Amino acid sequence: MPNFIFSIATLTHSLITEGKVTGFWVGASDIFTARLNAIRSAKYSIQFETYIMTPGRHANDFAEAIISQAQKGVKIQIIVDAYGAKSIKKSYWKQLQIFGVEILFFNSLKGRDILQYLHRNHRKLLVIDGKLALVGGAGISDYWDGINEPAPWLDYEVSFEGEIAAKLKGIFQKHWLDLGGIVDYNIEPLNPAPFKQQKLLVTIGENPNYRNSPIRNLFKTSVLAARERIWIASPYFLPNPSSVKLLLDAKRRGVEIKILTMGERTDKKYIHYTSRELYGNLLKEGIEIYEHQPSMMHAKVI
Repeated sequence: MPNFIFSIATLTHSLITEGKVTGFWVGASDIFTARLNAIRSAKYSIQFETYIMTPGRHANDFAEAIISQAQKGVKIQIIVDAYGAKSIKKSYWKQLQIFGVEILFFNSLKGRDILQYLHRNHRKLLVIDGKLALVGGAGISDYWDGINEPAPWLDYEVSFEGEIAAKLKGIFQKHWLDLGGIVDYNIEPLNPAPFKQQKLLVTIGENPNYRNSPIRNLFKTSVLAARERIWIASPYFLPNPSSVKLLLDAKRRGVEIKILTMGERTDKKYIHYTSRELYGNLLKEGIEIYEHQPSMMHAKVI
C-alpha cells in the first residue's frame, strides 16, 4: 500500500521523516555506555530530556561527561522532570550550571493545582549536534543496574541518524520554548541530512488525555492494520476495553499475538497484579502472554 505511511501519519498526528537506525543496545551497561560515548562525540550541541534521575554512579558519570563537553564549548540544554528527579540535590544542578549548562525543570509544584502536578514528562531523548539521536526507556539511575535483583532491568536504546535527528531536535526545542527557554535559530539552525533515506514516523505524545492520545491512536491503528503478527512489550500492561477488543479481533482474523510484560520482580506490584486480572479473555482467545522473570522489565515496544 503506497500511501500507508501517509495514512498512519494523518490518523495519529505523526511527522513523516527520513533516517536510519545506527545502533541498538539492550541492558543498563550497554545503554549508559552508548549515551556517554554519544555525549563525548558532540562538537556543537547536546540536548537531553529525561524523567527519572536519582543520585548514584550513573548520575555522576553523566555529570562528568556533560561538564567535560561544556568546558570544550559545546552548548548543552537539559530538560528534566521535577518529580522524576526530586531526589537529586540542588548542588548537583548548580555544579552543571557553573559550567554553562542550561537546565529547565518540567512542571515543578510551586503552588500549582495538585491535579496539574500529575502531568509528567516521560520522554528520554538525547540529541547530538542535531545529527544523532538516541531514544529509549532508561532514566539516569542506578535502579537500571538491578539493585537488589539478580539481573539488570530489561530496557533498550536506539540511535538514529539523518533527518529524524533534526526533527527530534526541533521537538526538543519546542518543549524548551514551552518551558520558558530561549532558542536562537541563528546559532542553532535545524540542518537535516540532505540525502534520501528510509521513511520513518515520529509520533509526539503531547498532553494526552482519555479522549485523545496520538500514541494510543498509533497503537490502535497499528493493531487494526496488522495482518501477520503483533508483538508487544510493555511493563505496565493495562489495556482499556477498546484495546482488548482490538487485540481479540486481530487474533480472530488470524494474527499472531505475543505480549511480554513484567513478572514478580517489578517496581509497581499493584500494577502487576491489576494487569493479571486482565489476562483472562486474552488467554482464552489464544493470545500468548509472557512475564519477564530475571528482573524488572521496563522496555516498551510494539
